[in-house]
Amino acid sequence: MKTHVKFALILVTAVIAFGAFSRADPPSNDLLLWLSADSGVTVSAGTSNVTVWADKSPLGNNATTSFGTPQLGSKAFPNGNFPVIGFSGGSGFAVDNPRQFDLQTVSIYVVADVNSAVASECFVAHWNGFALGISDGVGGRVKWVTYNGSPLGVNSMEPASGADMSNGVPYLVTGTFEQNVEKSVYVNGLLASTATANLGSITYPGNPNMDIGMLFSTGGQNLVGHIAEILVYSSASAAQRSAVENYLNAKYFLKSGPPKVTSQPASQQVAEFAPVTFNAAVDGTLPFTFQWFKDNVSIPGATNVSYSISSALTGDAGSYSIAVTNSLGYTNSQSAVLTIIADTNPPVILSALLNYTNNTSVTVSFSELVDPATATNIANYSIDHSAIISGAIPIPQTTNVYWSNYINSVILTTSPITTQSVVTVSGVMDRAANSSVIQATIPVPLTTVTPPPSDNRLLWLEADTAVLADDVGVYEWDDQSGAANEHGAFFSVGNAQVGQVSFPNAIHPVVTFDGATALSVDHSTDFKATNLTMYIVADVDNTTASRIFVAYWAGWGMGISDGLPGVLKFITVPAGLGIDSMEPPASHLGNRVPSLIMGSFAYPGNKTLTVDGVQVGNKTNPATIDYSGAGGVSIGSLGPSGGQSLKGDIAEILIYTNVSPAQDAAVQSYLTSKYFSPSANPIGLVSATRGAQSTNVTVVFSQSVNTTTATNASNYAIDHGVTVSGARLVSPTSVALTTSPINAGPTYTLTVNGVNDWAGNGIAANSQIVVGGISAPQLDVTLLGGSVSITWTAQAPYKLQSADNLNGPWSDVPSASSPYMTNPTQSAKFYRLSQ
Repeated sequence: MKTHVKFALILVTAVIAFGAFSRADPPSNDLLLWLSADSGVTVSAGTSNVTVWADKSPLGNNATTSFGTPQLGSKAFPNGNFPVIGFSGGSGFAVDNPRQFDLQTVSIYVVADVNSAVASECFVAHWNGFALGISDGVGGRVKWVTYNGSPLGVNSMEPASGADMSNGVPYLVTGTFEQNVEKSVYVNGLLASTATANLGSITYPGNPNMDIGMLFSTGGQNLVGHIAEILVYSSASAAQRSAVENYLNAKYFLKSGPPKVTSQPASQQVAEFAPVTFNAAVDGTLPFTFQWFKDNVSIPGATNVSYSISSALTGDAGSYSIAVTNSLGYTNSQSAVLTIIADTNPPVILSALLNYTNNTSVTVSFSELVDPATATNIANYSIDHSAIISGAIPIPQTTNVYWSNYINSVILTTSPITTQSVVTVSGVMDRAANSSVIQATIPVPLTTVTPPPSDNRLLWLEADTAVLADDVGVYEWDDQSGAANEHGAFFSVGNAQVGQVSFPNAIHPVVTFDGATALSVDHSTDFKATNLTMYIVADVDNTTASRIFVAYWAGWGMGISDGLPGVLKFITVPAGLGIDSMEPPASHLGNRVPSLIMGSFAYPGNKTLTVDGVQVGNKTNPATIDYSGAGGVSIGSLGPSGGQSLKGDIAEILIYTNVSPAQDAAVQSYLTSKYFSPSANPIGLVSATRGAQSTNVTVVFSQSVNTTTATNASNYAIDHGVTVSGARLVSPTSVALTTSPINAGPTYTLTVNGVNDWAGNGIAANSQIVVGGISAPQLDVTLLGGSVSITWTAQAPYKLQSADNLNGPWSDVPSASSPYMTNPTQSAKFYRLSQ
């Protein structure tokens, strides 16, 4: 229970950062609904059954019991007991004048608790339109749902972190929506998720009700919990949210008195360039003012309850504390020590991928952000077999805004590369100006890649060509088919992402779908074919059912069975006969293992399904496909508005009409050569680096590894008595080893045996590489107010010793751990680390 209370207080105090607080009523401008359980509640005589919950807003939109019997009760909050309305999972209210809530800008504030074991609940809903409640799939997780009409459908914001409510604990939940501006959800004043609200306007079809404690007035998604207060506004602004949340915080969550720090900022040790946030939790009489200090010097502009550093540099190391003031007093927090581990590791190459369609461009991806000036200098690159490099183009990145000018990848323009080659890089610097000579293999398929035939080609989507994405996700995937009507795929629902997947011959780009995403294809009517063949290179999460790669529904679709996870289904709708779903058991796909899937339909003729060149299904078609109900071609879902959304990756899709046997062979040859023809070159070691902790080593291989062999800890050995107890795959070419402590001192060597690449090529016996990233131990002494803080980065077996003279004698400081705090003395005192 202490954990729950502490968690609630930490989040609640985050609201304090918004500025001045008062116990005054919330703002009345744009207020449409104000239900407070401490006033305006009518109960049946002799019972606690609530019949009317009166609106305190100027509009008088009262809530009347519509379903079941809500109960008037009380609930303990941090600063006292307050009346609440209890909902048992079978009760709710309908609000007067629901059409007043047909809004394109809306803010909702709810003080409530839930039974966190229950999913699919609503605090307040104007459906179809909007609803604020609990996820349909995760008990206790907040959802902020808006309905954006056809073809976009339901958009449910359900943050994976920071939006889970503990069982029976009161929370302040806020949802805001501004069309074409922003959609956000906050929990106890802390932003849990936000996104640009560019999904179109909220649609309010039919005659929706405005309901409390359920999704609609006849029941559905009923709340199991209590509500103390609800406010709904027809506007959204930071000032409004500050005022309303301050009012609710002061009323329910904060106690009166001088300021008190209830949760101290914590000491942290992070790698250079990592983000850092210091948090404090405060209680007392409002309003508060805050000021953060570094080494007892105030930090300009650091006047919120938390303090963040976007990218920590070595100069940011030091001691941090916060001062809190209100009208009744002043207090300081304890100091938190920030230790920065300097970046001394040079970048390595994760992959060097050849564009197989032209053989004259190589994408080089680095393990960390690098300086574009050095990364685009062609003098820093060479490729064997006399390949000529004529250009280096940077690939912008948007994931690290603080270092937006730095990049992860470049595209080298080269002379034709037709044999497996090695790229050598020197002089490319990371953010800390580290660089070294590094190499990587450029894999080339054994079979020459010939582009697929163009006759009768309707659609050609390649993840390595013409995928347009921003920091939100993929918004356009251009068709390369050359068809008269271009069939590009555009953002429809959710946010597909650009990714990479290991194939037998290399790492290839893919478009990644998270199970809530769809792309909509232009000129869908062109796909009303009686003779259709589709080729899909993709993988899927085979633990889930009811997934779609591509569909023109209701007409045809290729995806995963509705009842058998991982089993392919090839669906068609024969005219007058309903749905025909071919789901052969032999079509079960491996989990996230790329496959070549082919489906063919002809009338008159057969319907066939092939996986990785093996036919797993074949039957005669009784009728042509009925396209009368088809709504549009979608990638990654059953329809443009979502449904049976894919959880997996797509590398390439080709769709043809009237494919001849020769064309079919040519398409399959192209795809197998590009993705599945294995390299015969043995795998090699690129780097081995110890992490910030002394008990982990990251090993980078030259090619994608076989998971079984690469995660076998017995295949790795480190000298000087270091033991390897675990091996975990962290990327297609990287493995994280768990080891006994590796400390500064000797040079450590990693020996690897028995690791294979995806094609089965084994690493050379007793392959070795020196383990990098091991720096000498550092000892820092800092005067903090009236105390001395001693910090060090070394791990066991190092221990802290002290002496009154540099010549000793030295003695161990009992049970000392970093940071070690002590008081100054009148005479000299010396400290050292000793093994």
